[in-house]
Amino acid sequence: MKDYSTEKIRNVALCSHATVGKSTLADALLLSAGVINRIGSIDDGTTTSDYHHDEIDRKFSISTSLLHCVHNEHKINLIDTPGYSAFIGEVYGAMRAADTALILVNAVSGVEVGTESVNTIANTENVSRVVFVNRCDKEHADFDNSVEKIRGSFGTNAIPVHIAVNPGEGFDKIVDLIEMKLLTFDDKGKATAADIPADLAETATAQREALVEAVAESDDALLEKFFEEGELTDAEFKQGLRNGIRANKIVPILCGSAARATGTKTLLDFIVDFCPNPAEGKTLQATKRGSDEPVTIQAKIDLPFTAQIFKTMSEQHLGELSFFRVYSGQLKAGTEVYNSSRSESEKIGQIYTMNGKQRSETGVLVAGDIGAAVKLRHTHTGNSLSTKADNLEL
Repeated sequence: MKDYSTEKIRNVALCSHATVGKSTLADALLLSAGVINRIGSIDDGTTTSDYHHDEIDRKFSISTSLLHCVHNEHKINLIDTPGYSAFIGEVYGAMRAADTALILVNAVSGVEVGTESVNTIANTENVSRVVFVNRCDKEHADFDNSVEKIRGSFGTNAIPVHIAVNPGEGFDKIVDLIEMKLLTFDDKGKATAADIPADLAETATAQREALVEAVAESDDALLEKFFEEGELTDAEFKQGLRNGIRANKIVPILCGSAARATGTKTLLDFIVDFCPNPAEGKTLQATKRGSDEPVTIQAKIDLPFTAQIFKTMSEQHLGELSFFRVYSGQLKAGTEVYNSSRSESEKIGQIYTMNGKQRSETGVLVAGDIGAAVKLRHTHTGNSLSTKADNLEL
């Protein structure tokens, strides 16, 4: 697989209340990026991320799955998490590794208990948030009511960047408030852009103005310019939206149907264009063992190597599989590293990128990237990896 720089990586955790469609959305995103040729079925047990026999039997996610795709020359790591509260620890681990939480909301039932739980975890872990109102194609889907409930739960900084034009069984149209275009989707999820028709123009204009105001309010310099001139340039608006999401001052609301891949390519575009890369995401503090002095960890390749295991699972015929994020520096296959949590050396053999149960070898992972290693002798979930000379523990 091609190597991607830190700036070309996006780390996104899919999270929600149970049975809102995370695993289906993961497949739809992989389909839109050309990784797979059809969306799997929960009932048939054919989704990419729910591949363990317990998940297939029970028809819901039990364990975190790691997936990835490439879109517009960016690598997007997707961490699909379980929705039931019994597995909430999986969500904490995924949020630790992510820079963006993609929170799904059911267009029929709106905000649920699990929605509020994952939003709280996202705030605790200081990751950016994006909301995707899913199942807009279902009977009784109500996008406007969902937005109202999201804003009531998340706060008024949650604001639509999409409008679902015709939610319900015939759903196939979205107004994109960033580009101010009407997107009409065919049965394969491909969108055709057109001017916004007259009967939607007033609503779209009002929603766009509200979005521009929210962007301006997220930055003092933009707000001053907005008060003076009454508008922002397109470049200022888009950069302000990007900065507002990164600072968690804006929570954008998108919409679509994962089952039909409606709006999923648009969602990929949004992740690449507006969600933070690891260098723009959270910074962490590490401790040098034997010293109380904190060390700031940033996603830069020229800093000392640090990584952390956020998930360990047992795979048949393989043994233990460890999911990890490289927080700084880089990790090459065949490298000896140091488990600073347990004061043990580890030899990293092969490094993999994952799509559910499918593994692909890669030679190196740079700061901000996510991958997996097998058969680590001393390393477990939560452990920090470093060099022995630096001995840094996250």
